Formats: sequence, structure tokens, C-alpha cells
Amino acid sequence: DHVAEISTFGQYYTPMLVEAVGSAGKVEMYDMPYLAAFSDGNVGKAGQAFADANENAEYHIVHYSDISFPAGLDAVYNVLYYHDLEGVDVDTAVMNRKVFSALKPGGKYVIVDHLAEDGSGWRDSTTIHRIGKEAIIDEITAAGFSLLVDSDILANPEDDRSAMVFSPGMRGGTDRAVLIFQKPR
Repeated sequence: DHVAEISTFGQYYTPMLVEAVGSAGKVEMYDMPYLAAFSDGNVGKAGQAFADANENAEYHIVHYSDISFPAGLDAVYNVLYYHDLEGVDVDTAVMNRKVFSALKPGGKYVIVDHLAEDGSGWRDSTTIHRIGKEAIIDEITAAGFSLLVDSDILANPEDDRSAMVFSPGMRGGTDRAVLIFQKPR
């Protein structure tokens, strides 16, 4: 498979994707310029070093409103970063249309993110780093995708969705949406 990962910051999921696509596949890694410059540029250096060490990975630094994906992708992953897009001036409608165009028919767009209170939309995205699930669904289906999976596999009913995701005790314990969208075949 040929896949793209939006916001590889720290390469947590990237090694899994590189392994999953195998030596015949490829992972396109994308970070925003501010992320790549984070920690005196060490994030960008780490992303490039990861790509250099893995023949099936390529690292890109680009503002997501200006992103250009290769055609014929099998999947695009955006894990725990969709909520940040508005706060860093990404035109999500433009970006989502670019994802749609790059995917082959039947291709998947996978979003995992920290849930905010139902109906809150983008309200909490820049303060507590959470987003209303309906905002993600509305924006991505507006780009032409169908919602294929709305999973509660990462649900946490103990999380009342009001705490900052980086608060003590919250890291790794947030109630999360796992959404898989599909480009029509």
C-alpha cells in the first residue's frame, strides 16, 4: 500500500505504518513547518532521519493548506491532530479535498482524535485540544467521503471531555473518536 500520515510529530504511528505497508509499500510523512522546527528543529531532524533509515518512507515539511499528495494513495491517516488544524490556520476544506483527490477509489481516510462535548464543534480545539466528532464528520463528508466506521474502540466513559488532554492523568486516557471515511469506488 501507499499511504500518507498527516502530522508524524514524534513518529509514534509511523513505524507501525512502515511495517504494515512492507518493503513494497510506501509511507509519505507530513509535518507542518512549525512542528518540524519544534525543539530547535529536532522534530524535523528526527522525521528526516526516520525516512532516511526506512527506504519505504519519505518525509515532507509543508503547510497543510498547500499540501500536495501523490495520486493513487490507499489511505491517509490523521491521528490526534485534526483538532489542531484550525488553530494553525489550515483550511480544512481545502486539505480534505486534496486528500479526497489523492486517494484511489475506495481509499480510506482515518481520523482518530480527542473528543470534546457533543455538539461543541471546534470550540475546544485550541484550549483543551479536543473537537466535537460532528465537526470532523461534517467536514470530511462535505469533501465527498462516506463515513464507513464510527468506532468506540478508544472510548473512555470515565472521561467527561472537559479536561485538557495534557493534564496530569489524562495522557492516553481521553475519550477518542475513531472514524474511517471512504472515497466512493
